[in-house]
Amino acid sequence: MSQLLDILGSKYPIIQGPIGELNDPKMVAAVCEAGGFGVLALGFTGDLEVIKKMIADIRELTDKPFGANLMIAMNPANEQILEILAEAGVKTVTTSAGSPKKIYPKIHELGMKGLHVALDFSFALKAAEAGADGLVVSGCESGGLRTSNPESSNMVLIPLVCDHVEVPVAAAGAIADSRGYRAAMALGAQGVQIGTRFLSAAESPASQPWKEAILNCPEGGTTLLPLGGMNVRIIINPSLAEKMKDPTIDLSQEYSMMNMGKAWRSGTFDLFPAGGGQVSASITEIKSVKVIIEEMRPVLRYAFHDFQSPGGEYQTTGSKEISVPVYGFRGSGVQRLYSDRHRPFCKRFVRENRPLLHPHESGTTNLKHGTWQ
Repeated sequence: MSQLLDILGSKYPIIQGPIGELNDPKMVAAVCEAGGFGVLALGFTGDLEVIKKMIADIRELTDKPFGANLMIAMNPANEQILEILAEAGVKTVTTSAGSPKKIYPKIHELGMKGLHVALDFSFALKAAEAGADGLVVSGCESGGLRTSNPESSNMVLIPLVCDHVEVPVAAAGAIADSRGYRAAMALGAQGVQIGTRFLSAAESPASQPWKEAILNCPEGGTTLLPLGGMNVRIIINPSLAEKMKDPTIDLSQEYSMMNMGKAWRSGTFDLFPAGGGQVSASITEIKSVKVIIEEMRPVLRYAFHDFQSPGGEYQTTGSKEISVPVYGFRGSGVQRLYSDRHRPFCKRFVRENRPLLHPHESGTTNLKHGTWQ
């Protein structure tokens, strides 16, 4: 088991990105039931009774582990919320928007673990030093709130952070399918956090216009909207596109963050544009949470075509396929495949693809001409 899975307790290291508009017990439970780690977004929620009700509703729908996101600098009720979560049996939270030093002593006092969201290299190092048990590293491709500083993409940021911290890292940004998942693993992450792809899921409580904005988003169809001290990545609509052409318009004055929730819930995107990451361009259909997670799970596949073993003990006719679950999943490594006779031929394949496989597994394999599917 990877360090990240040990912290999450879920079947797969796939974390639901905390989006306020997805703060729905049914959505959180759907992610958990599909093997992911569902997350309540409690950054701006101060009503403790509402939080207790959401937790109770999730527990009625699933017995799988789930967590919550706390925005450190935004919510004065964070310590009370942590106590409620701990009493309900929640073992892991994610944190963002503030210094971990302010909240991690309380998290650890309650016997909980925390993953801190970091948007750049320096903050990732500081979070690890401040006691975060893991990191969610979010590249500039991501949707949601961003800093107003220059930022790096995940191709640069993930390996840079992984090379300098001892805690496990989950990658966030531009991940919507198994290709993005595998890329994150190759860069050194032990898991992923998914926002925009879950936002467009069948179970998502997001408005239909919001989902359609994601499905219709072209490549290059998002931008960073300035909000005075921070940015938010949004999907460009015709009204915004016209304003972007006018050099006399200050976009930070055209849109108010106070209208963001109302616009996203109602689909009135002239009031505030729809949120979404750059990966919106690659999302073309609405799928269930279960299908999204199942399709994200990478599997090593190899087809034998009229292959005779070196020792001549047997040969295959036609095509046989073997599957080896890969990096980050419970039970990953060399499994019992079509027969024990195939085992020697799996070993070199796992060994030669070690960067994409679970770092703690002892199995090694031997399939030179394997292909990823």
